[in-house]
This record gives sequence, C-alpha cells and structure tokens, in this order.
Amino acid sequence: APDGLLRVWPGLGADPQIQAGVVGVILLLPLFGWRWLARAQRRAVLTWLVFAFGLAAGAFAFVLLYETYVPLRVGPRRLLPYELFVPVVFLAIDLLLLQRLVHWVAGRALAGRANVMRSAVGVVVVAVIALFVARAPLSQGPVGEEDESFGLERTGYDAYGWIAQNTPPGSRILTSAYTDGIVAALTRRVGIVDGRAVYLEDAPFLREALEHLLGARVVFGAPAAPGAVDYLRDERVDYLLVTGPEANGRTLGGYPVFEVDLAALDAQPYLRLLLTFGDDRLRLYEVEVDSAATITRGVHSP
Repeated sequence: APDGLLRVWPGLGADPQIQAGVVGVILLLPLFGWRWLARAQRRAVLTWLVFAFGLAAGAFAFVLLYETYVPLRVGPRRLLPYELFVPVVFLAIDLLLLQRLVHWVAGRALAGRANVMRSAVGVVVVAVIALFVARAPLSQGPVGEEDESFGLERTGYDAYGWIAQNTPPGSRILTSAYTDGIVAALTRRVGIVDGRAVYLEDAPFLREALEHLLGARVVFGAPAAPGAVDYLRDERVDYLLVTGPEANGRTLGGYPVFEVDLAALDAQPYLRLLLTFGDDRLRLYEVEVDSAATITRGVHSP
C-alpha cells in the first residue's frame, strides 16, 4: 500500500503494522455493519470501494508504464492524497455505526438496572484505552526512505548558508539528491537538480529532469567516467555539494540521496575539496572543469 495511506492514523508508537491494522479495521467495519446501514449509506460504501479499486489499478498501471520513481511518490507532502479519501469516508460511516451501537447499548442499560454496572465498566475500559492511545509516544525508530525527504537538517542549513555568503552570484550547484527548490531558496544560486517536483509533468520537462538526474548519478557514482566530465562541462557546474556516509535526504532537504563514491571524488583532478559540514555529513567541492568559478581554497570544518 502507498506509504501515505498508513498515515491516516499515527498508531501506537507509529508502528507500520499497527497503522495497517487500523486502516484495515476502518475499511472492514462498514462491511461487517452492512445490515445496519441505510440504502444510501450502502450505495456510498460501494461507490467508494469502486473508487478505491480504480485508484489502485491506476497506480499499478503508472508503475508499469513509467521507469522513474516519480509515480510511486504519493501524498501527503505535496500532492493531494487521493488514496486517503477512501478510509476517511469509511471512517465517517464507522462513526455512524458506533453512534448506533452506543444508542443500542445505552437503551439496554436503561431497560434494566442489572446492566448499568456493565455499561459503566465498559465506559471506563474505553476511556482507559483512549487515554493510553492519546499518551502513546511516537516512534523514534530509524527513518524510512520515504521519510528521509522530510525537513532539513542543521548541517544542510549551514552548508547552504555558507554557499550563499561565499560563492559568486550565478554559481551553479550540483547536489547529490534531487531537491524541490531549497537550493535556490536558501543560497540564491542555481541548483542543477533543484526545482519543482517532476511527477507527471509535460514530456519535455520530464525528459530534461531525468537527463539531469541520470547525469548527476554518473558524476557522484562514477566521477572518473568520461560522461561525468562532459556533464559538468555542459551544465557549467561550479560546485558539488555531496552527502557523506551518514547523511540522508533530510541532510540536503531533498529526496533519497544518490549513490556516492567519495574516494573516487577525492581522486579526481578537476575537484577540490573546500569544506566539510557536520562531521563530514556534507562535503563541498569546487569544480575546475574549463575554468569554473573559483573561490579561496582550503579545507575547513565549521
């Protein structure tokens, strides 16, 4: 299931299995309570089930048709999370069923004093469970690949700030992850793989974005390859901002990072290491292909 679908409920400790279980209960309750639904409510359930299957089929078709990761990324970060419509509507129907259940239990309790104590115990149990759920801490476990793209670490903020203050205006920066405009926003410089998320854009824009991404992967993964130098020259790259072994997408404020061969980058004569940030979580290299822009050289670690 899409990762965004599980975020309909944080769960107890945000455990993915519990999240999936909660979503499953939300979707199944209207079916188990079918006999207590009015005709219009049954029609709504069937309509949204058809929508859910159609949405799943469409997403599967996109995965088969496109060779890029883009169609796999669904809400709730930037796109309207259409897949959440289904559990939200079903949750509304669940609440209706719960209301009818409460009225039925209350009616039986009022019908005889013997049931009052049982109802009171039931209310206490429900209240305790609700309190436990409300106070359950969110998971502090490792961040998944989808979550790596959320936010910006302090290390990345420091790197972007240094670039903004110490590089010539108009410098062109290549980062080891695709970013959604954060390079331009924080440095006022040009990011080669920085811009709006491509998703299902028009064909020319998508083609250009993919060419930039594929070329960047060559630069960071195989910097000794002839294509790497050609790419840097064609794109007039002045600086590389590279993630270290301990970094992830949040370090740059972007998507999951590319594969990086740091040893090969250090061995290239056209690259000069200028700075490291955050205990080598980020490295800034100056590119010296065909007289790229230069600044004061030296290695520092702020």
